[in-house]
Amino acid sequence: MLRRIFFILLIVTITWQEGSNASLAIANKTPYFVYIGSTTNLVPSGSSEIANYSVSIQQSLYFLSQNAASHEKAQEDCRVQFGKQSSLVSIETLEELGNITKFIQESGNNGTLFWTSGAYKVDTDRQEFQWGTGVWLNPSGPPWDNNHPDSHTLLSRVALHTVGSLKLRTYFNTVSHRYLCEVLVKLN
Repeated sequence: MLRRIFFILLIVTITWQEGSNASLAIANKTPYFVYIGSTTNLVPSGSSEIANYSVSIQQSLYFLSQNAASHEKAQEDCRVQFGKQSSLVSIETLEELGNITKFIQESGNNGTLFWTSGAYKVDTDRQEFQWGTGVWLNPSGPPWDNNHPDSHTLLSRVALHTVGSLKLRTYFNTVSHRYLCEVLVKLN
């Protein structure tokens, strides 16, 4: 087991440099976006049995749009600019939220709203929050801004509010905001 962990860490170290080169190549071809940072994550897959358990290494590259668009157009722009492994950002962990907060603050883009892949749905008997990757969250779990989420709208899209600490807000999908694209690069 220790050999496997050491091997995975070795692969992360070796492929980090390769991933950094991929980050620069993608960043240089996108004049309407600003590259703000990347993270490298170990993504578990397979069963919990050691023989069938595997870990892949995935890098997330983050790009801020320079223009505003509706939610649907923003999602389309991410795919057109960066390919099928990209979408509006899905912030699935507190660590990822912390990294994105740091990247946005360092880029000087505080005080702006950015579309994410999040959707907030209200049914007659329940409220649901889901990232575009299919990850469902308890609606009370994410860091919502004051008076959000809006429970009066049947379907709202989720934007990242970047004043002070990052918070989530709900809006109609036709409202124009800048947006944050996430490009997934598999490193092994």
